[in-house]
Amino acid sequence: MSQLRLALLSLVFVGIATSLYAAEEKKADAKKADPEKVFKRLDKNADGSLTWEEFKVRPSKTEKTAEETKKQETRLKTLFARMDQDKDKKVTLEEYKKPAPAKKKKKAAAE
Repeated sequence: MSQLRLALLSLVFVGIATSLYAAEEKKADAKKADPEKVFKRLDKNADGSLTWEEFKVRPSKTEKTAEETKKQETRLKTLFARMDQDKDKKVTLEEYKKPAPAKKKKKAAAE
């Protein structure tokens, strides 16, 4: 009888653990933004490309200092330039969905 209880408790535990894991996976998937939806939301004039003015608009959940705002803008400019692979000063959906090319590492001065 005690083995049966132990088996049932084990099954209940496994069921609860599986449910919690599935809930966490669903929550993680919900946090990942769909690139096409984000692109369409940013593309204010719906022309199929993002200009710098459209790209730099990012809602902030917290107030930022002027220094933090400037750092964020610098990072966004760098990202925009890396994403704009054809250098036409616009980012298309295809460019937006592709991973931005990695930064080129500076060669060591002592070669």
